[in-house]
Amino acid sequence: MDIQSLSVIIPTVRGQKALPTIESALKQEGFSRVEVLVCGKSSLDRDFRQVCEVRFGNQVKVLSCPEKEKVLPGEARNIGLDYLQKQKEPTGFVLFLDDDIVAPAEYAAVLRRFLEETTACAAMGRVQSMPVNCWSRIIDYSNFWWLRMEQDVPDLGWLGTGATLLAWESIGTIRFREDVAVNEDVLFFAEVAQSAKGTLGVCSRIECEHHHNRSSFCGLVSYQFNNGYYGVNFHQSHYRLGAALRRWYSFTKTAVTRNRGYVRKRPWLAVGIMASFFMFEAGIFWRFFKRTKQ
Repeated sequence: MDIQSLSVIIPTVRGQKALPTIESALKQEGFSRVEVLVCGKSSLDRDFRQVCEVRFGNQVKVLSCPEKEKVLPGEARNIGLDYLQKQKEPTGFVLFLDDDIVAPAEYAAVLRRFLEETTACAAMGRVQSMPVNCWSRIIDYSNFWWLRMEQDVPDLGWLGTGATLLAWESIGTIRFREDVAVNEDVLFFAEVAQSAKGTLGVCSRIECEHHHNRSSFCGLVSYQFNNGYYGVNFHQSHYRLGAALRRWYSFTKTAVTRNRGYVRKRPWLAVGIMASFFMFEAGIFWRFFKRTKQ
């Protein structure tokens, strides 16, 4: 890998439904070389591997995956990182791309310029919910509300993988936790920022599409409830809870300040966000209730 190369890591269990994401990764412009690494349970699907080989050739590498019941996103991404680590003196940039996100061709190049101009060591663009309907937008805004910024924010302090770019040198030996299904990306980027002595940022100049299947009230309730139910367990087990809450407060203060204009123009989103956070708190409450009964 040379300094201007781009490696895109896509963990997936969606098989051929992830092809639009892979195609958008291959179309990234502004780099001397682009390679796409697909990892996760889908790599065990012979038909999927064959389709990738026929359609994309050597540009896409479907990496081997352990044959077991569950391979969580953290473990899948680590398969991609370990593959890069084995390359001779890896450098360049890494783009983590979730398998339901489609990025425009200039996405990674715009983020690279953003990293060069700011103190951020990792950054993500804005997220647009697709298809755009009331519930899908509320779900995305409730979970990516800090990604609807109307101006660049190089020091947000809280970041997930979604569609995030960083330099390989910022990663080094840091890896995702493989034993948790929620917030493993938050912890990963917190460690990256600490190690690189940098910040985490949102670039308002570029936007990606989130093609998720949650576009109903039931989808909102289920997604947020599970985030609360499993997320608080993650924080208690792998964070000092007080430190996590302080980080969350700092992040929320910045996000609310920078998003004020966006929400003011869309009052229905504010109502949806309140309902979404209620579902999140309900998940937390239910977990504590179950523990108390035990």
